[in-house]
Amino acid sequence: MIPESERDSFIAYNTNNGIYLQMDIKPCYPYFTMQDWAISCNNSLGTLVTEAYSSCKAKWILVEDNGTELWIDDILKEHYSIAYEENKPFSSTVVYKLYKLNN
Repeated sequence: MIPESERDSFIAYNTNNGIYLQMDIKPCYPYFTMQDWAISCNNSLGTLVTEAYSSCKAKWILVEDNGTELWIDDILKEHYSIAYEENKPFSSTVVYKLYKLNN
């Protein structure tokens, strides 16, 4: 779904870093894998993640949805819309959400 011309403005949130290898994409922020877990280990990292994601440099954010509130929920609600959701097979539970930056 991500156009080739916008692949440099992609980031995955709370996912394994293998996604970048699978998609052959470089993350557009330095905070690019398991962000909420990393913040839970070092709270000052939360400020840096918030600043990076608030810049809205990422046109696309893929979120692994584990049913908990995300550190960047307010940013997603204010600046992004859901472009795609993927459910677990044979379930209505959302596994991934792909957000696109609002115009």
